[in-house]
Amino acid sequence: MKPIAARLGLATSAIYRHFPGKGEILDAVIDLIGSRLEANVSAACRASEHPLERLEFLLQRHVALVRKNSGIPRLLFSGEYFYDGGGTRERLFRLISGYLGRVAEIIREGQLAGSIRSDVAAATLAVHFLGIVQPAVIIGPAACRAICATPAAGRSPSGRSKRCVSRTDARCEESSG
Repeated sequence: MKPIAARLGLATSAIYRHFPGKGEILDAVIDLIGSRLEANVSAACRASEHPLERLEFLLQRHVALVRKNSGIPRLLFSGEYFYDGGGTRERLFRLISGYLGRVAEIIREGQLAGSIRSDVAAATLAVHFLGIVQPAVIIGPAACRAICATPAAGRSPSGRSKRCVSRTDARCEESSG
Protein backbone atom coordinates (compact mmCIF):
# COMPACT_ATOMS: atom_id res chain seq x y z
CA MET A 1 0.00 0.00 0.00
CA LYS A 2 2.90 2.35 0.66
CA PRO A 3 3.89 2.68 -3.03
CA ILE A 4 0.28 3.32 -4.02
CA ALA A 5 -0.11 5.97 -1.33
CA ALA A 6 3.17 7.62 -2.28
CA ARG A 7 2.21 7.75 -5.95
CA LEU A 8 -1.10 9.37 -5.04
CA GLY A 9 0.52 11.76 -2.58
CA LEU A 10 -1.49 10.33 0.31
CA ALA A 11 -0.76 8.73 3.63
CA THR A 12 -1.26 4.96 3.69
CA SER A 13 -3.96 5.42 6.33
CA ALA A 14 -5.99 7.56 3.91
CA ILE A 15 -6.18 4.66 1.47
CA TYR A 16 -7.23 2.26 4.22
CA ARG A 17 -10.17 4.56 5.00
CA HIS A 18 -11.55 3.79 1.54
CA PHE A 19 -10.17 0.30 0.87
CA PRO A 20 -9.60 -2.36 3.54
CA GLY A 21 -6.83 -3.98 1.50
CA LYS A 22 -5.09 -4.57 -1.80
CA GLY A 23 -7.86 -6.90 -3.02
CA GLU A 24 -10.47 -4.17 -2.73
CA ILE A 25 -8.26 -1.74 -4.63
CA LEU A 26 -7.84 -4.36 -7.35
CA ASP A 27 -11.62 -4.87 -7.46
CA ALA A 28 -12.16 -1.12 -7.87
CA VAL A 29 -9.57 -0.96 -10.66
CA ILE A 30 -11.21 -3.90 -12.47
CA ASP A 31 -14.59 -2.18 -12.18
CA LEU A 32 -13.11 1.04 -13.57
CA ILE A 33 -11.49 -0.74 -16.52
CA GLY A 34 -14.76 -2.55 -17.26
CA SER A 35 -16.74 0.68 -17.24
CA ARG A 36 -14.22 2.39 -19.53
CA LEU A 37 -14.23 -0.49 -22.01
CA GLU A 38 -18.03 -0.49 -22.00
CA ALA A 39 -18.07 3.28 -22.49
CA ASN A 40 -15.74 2.91 -25.48
CA VAL A 41 -17.99 0.29 -27.11
CA SER A 42 -21.09 2.38 -26.46
CA ALA A 43 -19.42 5.49 -27.88
CA ALA A 44 -18.35 3.55 -30.98
CA CYS A 45 -21.88 2.27 -31.51
CA ARG A 46 -23.28 5.80 -31.18
CA ALA A 47 -20.62 7.26 -33.47
CA SER A 48 -21.70 5.41 -36.61
CA GLU A 49 -24.21 2.97 -37.98
CA HIS A 50 -21.50 1.31 -40.12
CA PRO A 51 -19.81 -1.66 -38.40
CA LEU A 52 -16.38 -0.94 -39.92
CA GLU A 53 -16.48 2.65 -38.74
CA ARG A 54 -17.53 1.43 -35.30
CA LEU A 55 -14.59 -0.96 -35.17
CA GLU A 56 -12.18 1.72 -36.34
CA PHE A 57 -13.48 4.18 -33.74
CA LEU A 58 -13.36 1.48 -31.05
CA LEU A 59 -9.79 0.57 -31.96
CA GLN A 60 -8.72 4.19 -31.73
CA ARG A 61 -10.43 4.61 -28.35
CA HIS A 62 -9.00 1.34 -27.06
CA VAL A 63 -5.45 2.26 -28.10
CA ALA A 64 -5.83 5.69 -26.49
CA LEU A 65 -7.14 4.12 -23.25
CA VAL A 66 -4.28 1.64 -23.01
CA ARG A 67 -1.63 4.20 -23.96
CA LYS A 68 -2.92 6.52 -21.24
CA ASN A 69 -3.19 3.66 -18.73
CA SER A 70 -0.32 1.31 -19.59
CA GLY A 71 -0.99 -0.89 -16.57
CA ILE A 72 -4.28 -2.16 -18.01
CA PRO A 73 -2.79 -4.95 -20.16
CA ARG A 74 -0.48 -5.98 -17.32
CA LEU A 75 -3.47 -6.30 -15.00
CA LEU A 76 -5.81 -8.00 -17.46
CA PHE A 77 -3.30 -10.53 -18.75
CA SER A 78 -1.08 -11.05 -15.71
CA GLY A 79 -0.73 -14.59 -14.46
CA GLU A 80 -0.34 -13.21 -10.94
CA TYR A 81 -3.95 -12.07 -10.83
CA PHE A 82 -5.37 -14.94 -12.84
CA TYR A 83 -4.03 -17.47 -10.36
CA ASP A 84 -4.54 -15.65 -7.09
CA GLY A 85 -6.91 -18.29 -5.74
CA GLY A 86 -9.68 -15.74 -5.20
CA GLY A 87 -12.44 -14.44 -7.43
CA THR A 88 -10.16 -12.10 -9.37
CA ARG A 89 -9.61 -14.62 -12.15
CA GLU A 90 -13.35 -15.00 -12.70
CA ARG A 91 -13.91 -11.23 -12.64
CA LEU A 92 -11.14 -10.64 -15.18
CA PHE A 93 -12.45 -13.47 -17.36
CA ARG A 94 -15.97 -11.98 -17.29
CA LEU A 95 -14.61 -8.52 -18.09
CA ILE A 96 -12.57 -9.71 -21.08
CA SER A 97 -15.31 -12.06 -22.29
CA GLY A 98 -17.91 -9.30 -22.07
CA TYR A 99 -15.74 -6.92 -24.06
CA LEU A 100 -15.01 -9.57 -26.69
CA GLY A 101 -18.73 -10.33 -26.87
CA ARG A 102 -19.55 -6.69 -27.61
CA VAL A 103 -16.83 -6.53 -30.28
CA ALA A 104 -18.15 -9.77 -31.80
CA GLU A 105 -21.64 -8.22 -31.99
CA ILE A 106 -20.27 -5.36 -34.10
CA ILE A 107 -18.38 -7.83 -36.27
CA ARG A 108 -21.52 -9.96 -36.78
CA GLU A 109 -23.36 -6.83 -37.93
CA GLY A 110 -20.59 -6.25 -40.46
CA GLN A 111 -20.75 -9.86 -41.58
CA LEU A 112 -24.50 -9.63 -42.11
CA ALA A 113 -24.03 -6.39 -44.05
CA GLY A 114 -21.33 -8.02 -46.20
CA SER A 115 -18.58 -5.61 -45.17
CA ILE A 116 -16.70 -8.19 -43.06
CA ARG A 117 -15.89 -11.66 -44.30
CA SER A 118 -18.23 -14.25 -42.88
CA ASP A 119 -16.07 -17.36 -43.27
CA VAL A 120 -14.38 -16.68 -39.92
CA ALA A 121 -16.35 -16.72 -36.67
CA ALA A 122 -17.10 -13.29 -35.21
CA ALA A 123 -15.73 -14.43 -31.84
CA THR A 124 -12.41 -15.37 -33.46
CA LEU A 125 -12.20 -12.01 -35.22
CA ALA A 126 -12.97 -10.26 -31.91
CA VAL A 127 -9.95 -11.94 -30.30
CA HIS A 128 -7.80 -10.81 -33.23
CA PHE A 129 -9.20 -7.30 -32.85
CA LEU A 130 -8.13 -7.27 -29.20
CA GLY A 131 -4.72 -8.59 -30.23
CA ILE A 132 -4.13 -5.57 -32.48
CA VAL A 133 -4.03 -3.21 -29.52
CA GLN A 134 -1.00 -4.36 -27.56
CA PRO A 135 1.54 -4.05 -30.40
CA ALA A 136 0.15 -0.61 -31.23
CA VAL A 137 0.68 0.47 -27.64
CA ILE A 138 4.20 -0.95 -27.48
CA ILE A 139 5.48 0.73 -30.64
CA GLY A 140 3.66 3.94 -29.83
CA PRO A 141 2.63 6.90 -31.95
CA ALA A 142 3.96 5.45 -35.22
CA ALA A 143 1.54 2.54 -34.91
CA CYS A 144 -1.28 4.87 -33.97
CA ARG A 145 -0.62 6.98 -37.07
CA ALA A 146 -0.51 3.78 -39.13
CA ILE A 147 -4.02 2.96 -37.94
CA CYS A 148 -5.21 6.20 -39.54
CA ALA A 149 -3.10 5.63 -42.65
CA THR A 150 -4.66 2.30 -43.62
CA PRO A 151 -6.78 2.31 -46.77
CA ALA A 152 -9.85 1.50 -44.69
CA ALA A 153 -9.17 4.51 -42.49
CA GLY A 154 -8.69 6.78 -45.49
CA ARG A 155 -12.36 6.69 -46.47
CA SER A 156 -15.38 6.04 -44.35
CA PRO A 157 -18.26 3.89 -45.66
CA SER A 158 -20.15 7.15 -46.00
CA GLY A 159 -17.52 8.24 -48.56
CA ARG A 160 -15.92 11.07 -46.60
CA SER A 161 -12.13 11.14 -46.41
CA LYS A 162 -10.30 11.04 -43.09
CA ARG A 163 -7.06 12.40 -41.70
CA CYS A 164 -5.22 12.02 -38.41
CA VAL A 165 -5.96 14.76 -35.93
CA SER A 166 -2.31 15.04 -34.90
CA ARG A 167 1.00 13.26 -35.36
CA THR A 168 0.80 11.72 -31.87
CA ASP A 169 -2.91 11.02 -31.69
CA ALA A 170 -4.61 8.04 -33.33
CA ARG A 171 -7.93 9.83 -33.63
CA CYS A 172 -9.04 10.51 -37.17
CA GLU A 173 -11.52 13.08 -38.23
CA GLU A 174 -13.60 13.19 -41.37
CA SER A 175 -12.97 15.94 -43.83
CA SER A 176 -15.01 17.03 -46.78
CA GLY A 177 -12.13 17.06 -49.23
